[in-house]
Amino acid sequence: MNSRQLTKSTNNRMVSGVIAGICEYFGWGRDVVTILRILFIVLAFSSMGGLIPLYFVASWIIPSGYRSNNQSSRQGYNEYENRWEEKANRWSEKNGAKS
Repeated sequence: MNSRQLTKSTNNRMVSGVIAGICEYFGWGRDVVTILRILFIVLAFSSMGGLIPLYFVASWIIPSGYRSNNQSSRQGYNEYENRWEEKANRWSEKNGAKS
């Protein structure tokens, strides 16, 4: 069973991240996101704005992807913090050995 969840994009958003989130869910690249954004705008104007409320309803229904993004950024922060601790320990060992 697939554990993916449809969420709004947190790092590739123009308005609210709905189109980019859908493309991330299906594994499509940034070029496909751009094409779908242009296609959505063309269809929104040709339908006299009928798709615009649909977009806002989708942005209200689809959850934000902040939870998974915060976990990965916290992991990145922990790795960053560990590297600095290692550097500080090496520096203190080096300077402590000279004294």
